[in-house]
Amino acid sequence: MTVQADANIVVSMSLLPKLMHIDYSSAAGKKPSCDLGQFTAGAASYELYGDDKAGRQRTAKPARKGDPIAQIIPVTDIMKAISASKEGKSATVEGYLLATVTKTDFTGWRYYTGMPDTATLKRDMVQALGGSAAPIFRNGADGKTQIFVPKR
Repeated sequence: MTVQADANIVVSMSLLPKLMHIDYSSAAGKKPSCDLGQFTAGAASYELYGDDKAGRQRTAKPARKGDPIAQIIPVTDIMKAISASKEGKSATVEGYLLATVTKTDFTGWRYYTGMPDTATLKRDMVQALGGSAAPIFRNGADGKTQIFVPKR
């Protein structure tokens, strides 16, 4: 990827919660059909669900209401989506975003160019939910977005 393509993807990912109307209540309400097993993140217990239809959803639901929810969300490059819509087409999925949703924020943690396997996904969700991963961006309830640039 080029630097511009990377920037387009990060901007596209940070717009996802607004464009797709993702918040805590919508994330808590969705439950894909296939149970992919349990895992723990810190003291919290989670059940991972998946569905290979409708965007290849993956959602980790907490045992306790109010705990963060982890999701895999398909990512489309906004610039490509605009160009495709002018031609009457839909844009392709560029990759997948691992995000956590709480009542106060939406945080993007990891970008995958393809759907990760279940073991990798559970490991990455444990890191994101436990706060040991580095975020890509965070959208706060105040409407502000923070984009984090990794130190090299």
